[in-house]
Amino acid sequence: MVTAGLGAAFVPALALAGGLPAGVAATSLSALGGRHLSAMHRAYRTGASPAVAVTVTALMAAGRAVTPAVSSGVEKT
Repeated sequence: MVTAGLGAAFVPALALAGGLPAGVAATSLSALGGRHLSAMHRAYRTGASPAVAVTVTALMAAGRAVTPAVSSGVEKT
């Protein structure tokens, strides 16, 4: 519907990383605020498992690719 000019869509910036179809334009609506994502995992004495560490690192890298201000935000409780 958007490509046909019959609609509009609100999508996160990460969804635009692959580019836009012909005839579709995007604009930033910073007044809408941001999104805070958290990743939680079971804590072990040795730290995060290798799989968790790789997954969190990949998610943070993807976020930084579209939003340079992505924080590591690592918290230990």
